[in-house]
Amino acid sequence: MRKFLYISLIIFFFCGIGRPTSLQKMYDNAHPNGIYDKLIILSQDVIYTGGFIQNVSKVCIQGNGAIIDLQGEKLEIDGSTNEIKIDHCIFISTKLYDTYILLTNDASGHFFNNTFYSVDLIIGSNQCIVFKECNADTSFIYNNIFVNFSTAIYYYTLKFLSPIMLDISNNDIWGCENGYLYWGGWTGFPRSFMPYPGNDEIIKDPLFVDTVSFDFRLKPTSPCIDKGMDVGDSFISYAPDLGAKESDHSNFIGTRISGTMSGDLSVDKSPYIITDDIIVPAGERLFIHSGTVLKINTNKSFLIHGELTLLGEELDSVQFLNNSIYETRWGGIVFYPQSSRNSIISFSSIKNGSSPNGKGVIEISNDSVTINNNLFTNMGTSIFCENNTHPKIFNNVFLENSSFTGGRVIYCKTNSHPLIESNTLYCSSIYSDSAKPIIKRNRFMGQTYSIGQQYWLLTLRNNSDVKLEANLFKNNSFAVLVDSSKCSSYNDLITNCSQAYGFHNNSIGHIYNSTIYVENAGVTCTGSSTVDIINSVVLRVGSSWGTALRKFDNSMIYSKYCVLSDFFDGENHIYKDPLFVNSIGGDFHISSESPCIDAGTIDTTDFNLPTTDYENNPRINNGIIDIGCYEFIKPNSVENQKRDFPNIYSLAQNFPNPFNPSTTISYQLPATSFVTLKIFDILGNEVAILVNEEKEEGSYNYQLGIKNYNLSSGIYFYQLRAGDFVGTKKMLLMK
Repeated sequence: MRKFLYISLIIFFFCGIGRPTSLQKMYDNAHPNGIYDKLIILSQDVIYTGGFIQNVSKVCIQGNGAIIDLQGEKLEIDGSTNEIKIDHCIFISTKLYDTYILLTNDASGHFFNNTFYSVDLIIGSNQCIVFKECNADTSFIYNNIFVNFSTAIYYYTLKFLSPIMLDISNNDIWGCENGYLYWGGWTGFPRSFMPYPGNDEIIKDPLFVDTVSFDFRLKPTSPCIDKGMDVGDSFISYAPDLGAKESDHSNFIGTRISGTMSGDLSVDKSPYIITDDIIVPAGERLFIHSGTVLKINTNKSFLIHGELTLLGEELDSVQFLNNSIYETRWGGIVFYPQSSRNSIISFSSIKNGSSPNGKGVIEISNDSVTINNNLFTNMGTSIFCENNTHPKIFNNVFLENSSFTGGRVIYCKTNSHPLIESNTLYCSSIYSDSAKPIIKRNRFMGQTYSIGQQYWLLTLRNNSDVKLEANLFKNNSFAVLVDSSKCSSYNDLITNCSQAYGFHNNSIGHIYNSTIYVENAGVTCTGSSTVDIINSVVLRVGSSWGTALRKFDNSMIYSKYCVLSDFFDGENHIYKDPLFVNSIGGDFHISSESPCIDAGTIDTTDFNLPTTDYENNPRINNGIIDIGCYEFIKPNSVENQKRDFPNIYSLAQNFPNPFNPSTTISYQLPATSFVTLKIFDILGNEVAILVNEEKEEGSYNYQLGIKNYNLSSGIYFYQLRAGDFVGTKKMLLMK
């Protein structure tokens, strides 16, 4: 008892306050005002003590920064007709307590800009705000500071699978054992829950001026300054501070924007905090410049009726982020049918988006959008191509979490004609539903192969008509599924999969000059489907079920000029080792002794073959095409001479990519030059210098090992500077 009396004396002494005023008395004497049955207005020059039991429907406490010492009591609000609003109050208790505020039986509350502080000397299991069986109306908890509680917010209900009726954002939870705790009665022990929408929450020391003297003003360096959401009360600068005391300071933490917008978003006002949907009107353009950071509140989106120009740079991208420390998701980017076909999204990092219409993070309903050189990490569909659209999607990286596999990162709807070129996809897939995409020179990387990964890297359904060219499919159970559709495949490479192609339900397939090196089945044809396969290598290297080519249910496979691992009735087949350079190491070039050289069809006129092979080399040498996705380059060929004697500066893609623990970076110098080769992270920070010296003309290979540098998993850029040449490429380290 002496301890608590001592604390009370400290409060009165340091705050310069005389005898305290009973909060119960203030409640009893309060009068109706507006919508409230009782409006209680407190003064910051007075200490208020004790609690009360609410016995009217609507109560409002306007604190004005006043301290309420509950002294072991609580505020109690009970019943579905009762509601309380509390703002700008400082709650403490100088006596033992179990709860500060208790709401029961469908009561509701609105708590804005309060400071809830549990005195360090008060030890025990204690909750700040408890909701017990409050399942009817939503309660709002914004801009508050909670310090030193066992649990800040405790939500309890016995109603089976009842949703959590709380709207929570912009709070600071510090020194609490649990921030947000939920107990459903049937769930066993209480468990933490993620607040919704959970925007701009922090877990940091609020940096009060002096808690010993109960001075709860914020220091100039407090992380709570400007961190709140505008709920209608006055504030000093860019946004409200958290807690009961608005400071005289301002820390620029971002420019808050929302609503109808055009013009420029530039790095000088970045980061931008998107508090509500951004709408670009018809006939207007929004230009987002390189280096801009966009922190977007949960489920908020960009709605484009006009034009969106988003131009990052290779080492200075635009960042799309969810504005939360929790795993919440912002909305997406919607291009409406009348929006400009000149819109472009280039060199950005788009992370943790969802979908405003349940389709994709970027939803394309206009004629065309250009999407290139972006990094997508969204755990779902990143790009949705609506009916009759013609987007251009190239040089992007789609990086999904390996525990969330098979996400359809690009979804093509009826009669859409997207060009999908030179993208890299990890743990993800493309889905075509009655569409006509062109899919060329992409790298479907799958993941570490496991038979449990039951999805296809590419799925074609419902009368899709798709052209594939020079794609890599690897590291997955299944590669290409064709169901009631048509697929024309040229120069594709499929390796380290269980099955390569599956044609089902009256599908039509043309497979020309492809290389298939799989575990069990090369091409499977069922349900009255028909497939032509010509000039291709199909090897089944597993010891279990399957064959190179197989057909069922009145299906037909017409094959000729192929290298096969298993006998199949066709024309001019070769049953020999194709003599790849290093199939175990993933190099499927054919060696100089390969039976594939000059062994293809003499006449390729009717095949509509591309003029180059998988590696973009000329397709036919010496008058006859080779078998497989690579054309063999003779040692005395002009192309090989150019490789030996470089006449231009060049920087090659690292191999392997992705890599762990090492990779090779190759470059060529046509003249003696001073060379720098550096590595940058995705934010453009220099993380390593590999070469910094003069080099003679010639070709060079740099072996990069992660043991020599402190590199974590992620996207990196490597840049070569030599003479007037500057070249930059992207690589991925996966640990």
